[in-house]
Amino acid sequence: MKKSLFLLCAFASLQAIGQQTSNTIAVAPGDSHEAIIRKAAHVVPTRNQYAALQNEFIAFIHFGPNTFTRMEWGNGKEDPAIFALQNLDTDQWCAAMKAAGMKMVIITVKHHDGFVLWQSRYTKHGIMSTGFRNGKGDILRNLSASLKKYGLKLGIYLSPADLFQIENAEGLYGNLSKYTQRTIPRAVAGRPFANKTTFTFEVDDYNEYFLNQLFELLTEYGPVHEVWFDGAHPKTKGGQQYNYAAWKKLIHTLAPKAVIFGKEDVRWCGNEAGRTRAEEWNIIPYAMNPATATNFPDLEADSLGQRDKLYSAKFLHYQQAETNTSIREGWFYRDDTRQKVRSADDVFDIYERY
Repeated sequence: MKKSLFLLCAFASLQAIGQQTSNTIAVAPGDSHEAIIRKAAHVVPTRNQYAALQNEFIAFIHFGPNTFTRMEWGNGKEDPAIFALQNLDTDQWCAAMKAAGMKMVIITVKHHDGFVLWQSRYTKHGIMSTGFRNGKGDILRNLSASLKKYGLKLGIYLSPADLFQIENAEGLYGNLSKYTQRTIPRAVAGRPFANKTTFTFEVDDYNEYFLNQLFELLTEYGPVHEVWFDGAHPKTKGGQQYNYAAWKKLIHTLAPKAVIFGKEDVRWCGNEAGRTRAEEWNIIPYAMNPATATNFPDLEADSLGQRDKLYSAKFLHYQQAETNTSIREGWFYRDDTRQKVRSADDVFDIYERY
């Protein structure tokens, strides 16, 4: 479950004094405090951000090998056979979410362990290597069909971290491969894409792998309205860097209505407790241009967006907060007796209070 909390600037006189509205506005070295605040009043959400603000109440589904190992985080060494799913009823999921008033569902199609919930062409570490529907099952495809049936939007959580690609002897994460020109998607015999769009990026092996999987997700499972990037890194290898510029170009082209969580569109509020700051402002000071930035640190300061913080900005950027929290202790199911589950009253209190 998750929601968006926001404060919108008044839109009166936005064209005053020759200042144009924009999602990002640069601060000039000689700008006075008054000029900076005037610019901040002209920073507005994009169409996609504004649409995302209307979602308000979103389901967050964490489902994977951890559901069966009862671990909070996997280690990437799990045998896919541990994923012993027997029955799947995504219509029931979506009916319940619709009845609760949710408008979108974000599902972890790949958590940090690297196991995928769709029939990817680029790995065997996933649903295709389990006994579920004789290896032919595709949880994301089933969910996508149910979302359309119940009028809900789709969001995907694709972990940049990938322990399987680290721990596997032939893994691509941090393998010190050279950056060379690659065509996305990479052709796979017998698995052509209906979408014939191609991209050329100069990337290493892991970034190519990630881009190939993003291409699958954004072209074969219906319109995607949010791409959720977690910033957690349980383990790193080989100085692996993520080519966010390439990832964003792919997303903006293939999912033009999607916002990106963890990058320039939507930010983490700084905790997983369902709380936001006492003052949650959406105009955020940046030291670099968020449109070209490659690093987006977590923004956790209590004073984020307050007026005195705007004075030291080089860029003023609109970036709304989302806060996510679980109904259980941890994000994955572990058991029915020892793992505490929040009451409906507690969950509703979080929604109302924050």
